[in-house]
Amino acid sequence: MASRPFLATATMCLLAGLDLGAAVLAQRYAEHRSALILAAGCVSACVVFLVYSRSLRYADLTTVTFGWVVLLELGVMVWERSRGVVFGTDKLVALAALVALQAYLMLSPSVA
Repeated sequence: MASRPFLATATMCLLAGLDLGAAVLAQRYAEHRSALILAAGCVSACVVFLVYSRSLRYADLTTVTFGWVVLLELGVMVWERSRGVVFGTDKLVALAALVALQAYLMLSPSVA
């Protein structure tokens, strides 16, 4: 049987992939207004919810959400780069700072 950290990491990757797919479908729907694309996006969003709810069996909410968001941000950057968008150093530094701040907010211990 696989370990819980492996399952949590795998579900974060799956969530990011599904969410990125849903974002791409939303972009396509905005361009083409196809009912088939809309339906696929709705199904994708429902699958994201189901995977998210199942992932909470293996890891806490903060960890899963943080991993998912960071991987999604990286996925969006890679997707946009593949479409020809060039990101300057300033935007890459901003992304790194954003990820660092998210890590601080979500993973640092809270003081009561």
